[in-house]
Amino acid sequence: MRRFRIGSAVYEEAAPDLQAALAGAYARAERPLCLCRESGCPMYIARIGDLHLIKRMPLSGGEHDPSCDSYESPYELSGLGALMGSAIQLDPKNGLAALKLDFSLSKTGSRAASVPAGQSSASVTTDPRRMSLRGLLHYLWHEAELTVWTSRWAGKRHWWNVR
Repeated sequence: MRRFRIGSAVYEEAAPDLQAALAGAYARAERPLCLCRESGCPMYIARIGDLHLIKRMPLSGGEHDPSCDSYESPYELSGLGALMGSAIQLDPKNGLAALKLDFSLSKTGSRAASVPAGQSSASVTTDPRRMSLRGLLHYLWHEAELTVWTSRWAGKRHWWNVR
């Protein structure tokens, strides 16, 4: 069970008074600390309706203990290492990700693809600094933790969870 330090108090993940403490910390813009390591790892609080959730700071998954739910293996091991810094640019201060895609998000009229003179259209190349549609889908599934099994999924792993 995860434990968090909010101010000077320590709360367990299932503590009944955790939501009230999170609401107060959210109003004060205070960062809780995950106590999986002795020094603590900074987290942030997200509000969804009336519910407050503690989430891992971007790019800090490797700082957590491997037994912690907030631990994330390095991007090089997950296959995202080649895209980090080029196709995926994370801002650790505000938690936003900028994605560079190799396809358009808007539908335009049909037009023939231009082929420069002297080149054959039979060769296919991709820009490694941009993300394909499949890569985007895999990234979104990874970030939504749909690829990770936890006990919270028991009896609830259905297609509408993905939707």
